Amino acid sequence: MIDDLKKYLRKMSGDITLDFGDALRVTQDNKVAIIPFLVEHPHNDMIQASMGRVDGLAESMTWGEKLTFKNHLPINSDVLKSAIDSCSAVGSHVYRFEIMDGNLSISSELSNESYREVVGEGVCVGEATTMISAPLHTFLKKNEEAILMFNDNSPIAVVTDSGTLLRAPRID
Repeated sequence: MIDDLKKYLRKMSGDITLDFGDALRVTQDNKVAIIPFLVEHPHNDMIQASMGRVDGLAESMTWGEKLTFKNHLPINSDVLKSAIDSCSAVGSHVYRFEIMDGNLSISSELSNESYREVVGEGVCVGEATTMISAPLHTFLKKNEEAILMFNDNSPIAVVTDSGTLLRAPRID
């Protein structure tokens, strides 16, 4: 458990809160890591994947003639890189992007460990959830403005002045 705690503490700085309940909850501002004490159902990933998704409702942006993104937000590349890098501490290499109530959260989980970070607070347009299994932050240049676009269970697009990246969604 100490090794699990260390990998998340390396991603945080400043005042950190530790809450002990059914699991250890490590919080620092908008960063939250959950380290369980108990073993969960062996097929928890499938159970979580089958839970409901939110339909997108927003002003749309198009990608070519066949794909319309109803959900998008401006984001700085350093903020996006940091959030995805912190999620990679879980070790699953599957990233969940969720826009809800004007906020974007990026999270990752493996078995009964998880990490979630809220970025882009109050600036997101629409509501949606998608998952990808490849990091997209290696594409981004330092301190670059980007537009992140996706729908429920759709590809995710990152558009910057230096290039555009489209990643297929993870299908479970």
